[in-house]
Amino acid sequence: ILNTLDEMIEGKKNSNYPTYTDNASKSALTWAKYLDPYDQYANIWNTAACVIIFRYAEVLLSWAEAENELNGPSAQVYDYIDQIRQRVGMVKVDRVKYATKDALRELIHRERCVEFAGEGLRRADILRWKDGNGKMLAETVLNGELRRITGTVNYNEPDKYKRAEITGTALIETRKFAPKNRYLPISQTDVLDKNPNITQNPGY
Repeated sequence: ILNTLDEMIEGKKNSNYPTYTDNASKSALTWAKYLDPYDQYANIWNTAACVIIFRYAEVLLSWAEAENELNGPSAQVYDYIDQIRQRVGMVKVDRVKYATKDALRELIHRERCVEFAGEGLRRADILRWKDGNGKMLAETVLNGELRRITGTVNYNEPDKYKRAEITGTALIETRKFAPKNRYLPISQTDVLDKNPNITQNPGY
């Protein structure tokens, strides 16, 4: 269990505290993926771990999303999502609650968010997804305050999964995302100066 809540531990600065280093978890949240158990690696910075690039779960959720957008809910869409959920002991999708295209779309979006956490797919998803107003979802979720949890870790609690005592939130940063941010600017030095036929992306 990583303590990301207490700035000081036993009189020393906590290296896992959100503001301690640039690579600390800014949200004070982290996940066990690739890390648990910590002692499996002799050197956490040189693990030789084989990071998965493309998973079967992405095949299933991508198909389910496309099929739902084209034709709406179907037994096969539900079955593909259930394959992913049930392998980790989750219940099957509630066919009544998610009986419409819109409801199922929301579920699929959430499934992708949870299933692919930390795998580098989230930005591409919120750029291609649209909100209720037809705008990129990124324009909604990447604008405004980004906050982290605050609190302390109670080491006297015998159940290690109940030791975090959350007291509130703190501001990490105020984010701004404009439609132009869908694309990155093209490097002036590396590309534009070498090829005058290339034009800069709009807004830069």
